[in-house]
Amino acid sequence: MAKRFCEHCFYRGDESEFLAAADFCIECMSVHAHCPKCKSSFHSVHVVE
Repeated sequence: MAKRFCEHCFYRGDESEFLAAADFCIECMSVHAHCPKCKSSFHSVHVVE
């Protein structure tokens, strides 16, 4: 699984962690991945390794 990082709190984790934290986003009115630590929404993908 690819590693991801949050651009808000710089938390690093597996893609599955971010997908498991999926929630409704009020910015784009859709359900997608969120940071499991700070709950920031992910509109783009950041692959670290």
